Amino acid sequence: MQEGDRQEYSVSAVYGLDDVTRTVTELLLPLWHEGAVFALTGEIGAGKTTLSKAFMRLCGIADNIVSPTYAYFYKYVLPSEQAVYHFDLYRVGSIESFFDLGFSEILYDSHNIMLFEWPAVIEPLLREPSFLSRVVWVDVAYDVQDMYKRVITVKYPIRYIVDKK
Repeated sequence: MQEGDRQEYSVSAVYGLDDVTRTVTELLLPLWHEGAVFALTGEIGAGKTTLSKAFMRLCGIADNIVSPTYAYFYKYVLPSEQAVYHFDLYRVGSIESFFDLGFSEILYDSHNIMLFEWPAVIEPLLREPSFLSRVVWVDVAYDVQDMYKRVITVKYPIRYIVDKK
């Protein structure tokens, strides 16, 4: 698929910090499926980890969900035995480092569900044709009018809807 051929769907919403569950339920939960890749972007403290935790909890993870900042990633298992990987790539400096750390095996397993915070370092990989119909880009930003609210923008290829079924 050529870059110009890719049609993208985009939706944005403003939510309060106490309203994360509703936002996840409405915007992200319908996109959750085997092989899905969620790339979460935003400034430090914008709420990527809070959103990730709410998301995984709603998908059935009963474990204590913690930030992977210092461990790079944590693996969780859904009641269905489906593996879910939550990555924080803030300290990964390059694609080479990502591969050196052994993460490519997880990335290229199309059965895994993955959430990547700070995905910029592997964005070229996520833009490869094999990922185009699997990646959901989620940007979390501060609402300039209210510091206790966030603006979430979700983008994914139209093809994602078709491939998911």
